[in-house]
Amino acid sequence: MKTSSDFVLRKIAGEYILVPTGASALAFGSMASTNDVGYFMWSKLEKGCSQEELVAALLDEYDVDRKTAEQDVNSFLEQLRKHHLLEE
Repeated sequence: MKTSSDFVLRKIAGEYILVPTGASALAFGSMASTNDVGYFMWSKLEKGCSQEELVAALLDEYDVDRKTAEQDVNSFLEQLRKHHLLEE
């Protein structure tokens, strides 16, 4: 899976902001923000990875147990799917 190419992630005034481009800018109608962990996961998804690879990356990068990492990944992916920000 991979992030939608219609959105770019930028750091603006210390915040990570998802900015829609092209036709998505009209359809989405706004920008969205994320935290450091969201930025980390988005960066991995930009290159393409599986859900399990994303969980493994969180486990390598952060001091978190597997259950929490899986829950965080599931929640993040659910939000991306809800807003059509993910290509599967």
